[in-house]
Amino acid sequence: SAVYWKNSERHILNASGTASSVFVNKSGIYISGWIGEVLRSKPVLWKNGILSILQEDGNADKIVVNGSKIYTIGKFMSKDFYLKDTLWTDNLKKN
Repeated sequence: SAVYWKNSERHILNASGTASSVFVNKSGIYISGWIGEVLRSKPVLWKNGILSILQEDGNADKIVVNGSKIYTIGKFMSKDFYLKDTLWTDNLKKN
């Protein structure tokens, strides 16, 4: 389960998910990760507990926020079935 703790209170993000990275600033709590099965996972980010799916097939490993921009780094499954590195900026894939 993807969970985080705030002020000693447990918050469940998704029962079938995995959290991989956390970033906290004045605007909130940002968490990257993935949901779903191992070979069919979807890269996601949670902002203040609200889920955003970045795309089909992949994972999100790191998250950083700079000003109003959210940068998420991870991998996606290409059409030739290889995991390829990618960067999402504000939930949009850049490569």
